[in-house]
Amino acid sequence: PHVLATINALFTLIPCALFLCMMALLAIYKLNSRLVDSIARELASKRDSRNDAGQLSPATQSALQE
Repeated sequence: PHVLATINALFTLIPCALFLCMMALLAIYKLNSRLVDSIARELASKRDSRNDAGQLSPATQSALQE
């Protein structure tokens, strides 16, 4: 009986609690298409400015070290 209760909790109660936490976070953080576009533009400009300065990305640096 104790094992079945544990399995039940692992597959129903814990995912349900995590889902409710996720929904609460999504309700607080309003992510719409305008905000996503703004974030994408900001990341692209940072990426372009770093590449223009001649800096290597972290993935490229690690590939050169191998």
